[in-house]
Amino acid sequence: MKENSRRDYINYDGTLKDIKKYYAEKIQASEKVRIDINKSSDPVEMLDLSLLCIYFLTGDKLFYEQNRQKLINIVASFDGEKFNYEA
Repeated sequence: MKENSRRDYINYDGTLKDIKKYYAEKIQASEKVRIDINKSSDPVEMLDLSLLCIYFLTGDKLFYEQNRQKLINIVASFDGEKFNYEA
């Protein structure tokens, strides 16, 4: 999984933005993520991108970071036969 998937879809230059422009950028970013979800055949990548899409639409960074870490832990727990969902 990529280190920071968010930067692939939206750029921040540090300037203050109008609220309409801010939400328009988030919606546009989520549309790009949904395109990538549809293109992917890797279920882990699809789950990771789905979390990113939820983040863009809700702005809930904590939800994104916590659940992405859970996904990383589950993938890292694969022992060749099964995943450890308790990770």
